Amino acid sequence: MKEALILVAHADDESLGAGGFIPKLVADGVKVTVVIASNGYLTVRGKQEDNRKDTHRACDILGVHDLHFLDYDDQ
Repeated sequence: MKEALILVAHADDESLGAGGFIPKLVADGVKVTVVIASNGYLTVRGKQEDNRKDTHRACDILGVHDLHFLDYDDQ
């Protein structure tokens, strides 16, 4: 089985940047792993937003096999 690694900086970049490509890979039988450099927490204007749950849901919809966060601070 072929495998592909999608490496992005922030949670949502996998959908915005590769959201059309990932399902094509999956349909072609490729096992897709997404690695996100950030921790999935967006902190702006004194508020913190946890994007990890939505990222997992988006990756499930896209057909991603594995999802990993490298836990670097976002922003």
